[in-house]
Amino acid sequence: MPEAAQKAPARYPYLDLLKCIAVFSVCAYHFSWVGEIGFAPVLPFSVWLKRALFSLNTVCVPLFFMVNGALLFSRPLDLRRHFRKSAVLLGQYFAWRLITVAALCLIKRLPREELGFSRLINAVFFFDNLKGIRYTHLWFIPVLLQLYLLFPFLKLCFDRLDKLDNRLMLGVLLGVLGAVCFAADDIASVCGVAGRFHRLHPRNLNQLNPFQGMLGIMLCYFLVGGLLHRNLGRCKPIPSWQPMAGLAAGMVLLTAKWWAESLAHEKPWDSVFGGYGSLPGALMAVSVFLLAAKLPEDFPARHRNAARFIRLLGENTLGIYYLHWLVGEWLLPMAWKIFPHTGLLPNTAKAAMLLAVSLPLCLLGKKIPLVRRLF
Repeated sequence: MPEAAQKAPARYPYLDLLKCIAVFSVCAYHFSWVGEIGFAPVLPFSVWLKRALFSLNTVCVPLFFMVNGALLFSRPLDLRRHFRKSAVLLGQYFAWRLITVAALCLIKRLPREELGFSRLINAVFFFDNLKGIRYTHLWFIPVLLQLYLLFPFLKLCFDRLDKLDNRLMLGVLLGVLGAVCFAADDIASVCGVAGRFHRLHPRNLNQLNPFQGMLGIMLCYFLVGGLLHRNLGRCKPIPSWQPMAGLAAGMVLLTAKWWAESLAHEKPWDSVFGGYGSLPGALMAVSVFLLAAKLPEDFPARHRNAARFIRLLGENTLGIYYLHWLVGEWLLPMAWKIFPHTGLLPNTAKAAMLLAVSLPLCLLGKKIPLVRRLF
């Protein structure tokens, strides 16, 4: 029996901590002009530093999927409950699309000619975009729902793994598949700026990639999260310096990839979203997961207030995810008129502000009949 399952605690504080890191990184990534700093082939050290630290936000969505994998694969499968939860999530998703589109139309004062019954229906239910407003953050939920649809089949296979096969699967996912799925794109980034190698096309190796597209990438993180959690007893003794070194290496490598991609496309490349499917991004996500897994089991007893806050935030990450976009569109245009917005400190303060406003709104919504069904 896996060591994580033997202990079977009611709750894993380190998973709540990972969800807190993930939602803070989402808030730091969205509405950030750090990611839009102008690109030039030769950059001052201050820009390199900003880009390197900003690239840490790449762990945001991968951590969400790794935590989902850790939780779902460690629980008995109740098909009725699973599909009922998926149906509720789908209903909440379309409700939030309607709320988001309606609220943004008001906030952005969209002209009436841009609004019509068919356009609104397409925007809410058929994934169209309305000119003048952005709600691209909502891509996350359809991918999660696709994984939930596949999960019962994955769970049946997962439960049949013994300790040896378990370690082998983890090694394959982190090694061979990591190289095929992620490294080919990174090699292509190097070839794009490496003179004589620019005519090579390593991205064509994706024909061997069973994890293509955003669903495939997040499926890989989902499986890795489940396998790491199952091997929790083996993860905890890993010296802290190893995942810390992995995190630092991933940050440097992703910054280098940002430079190469930006140079090739002659405009700033989105290293956070683009980093999800890169080897440096995967290295950072796994490193953060391993560091969080070292959280002492007696942490809730020794640090009750901190543990309560982490748990509170961890229990409300989905509501914060939906709300932070509306809060940002409403408050940040006013804030940027007062404060500079390309520095790391203002960006960190902005993320904290989004959390500080979104969390109470989420908690308030849960106390209101009918409204609480949205959370």
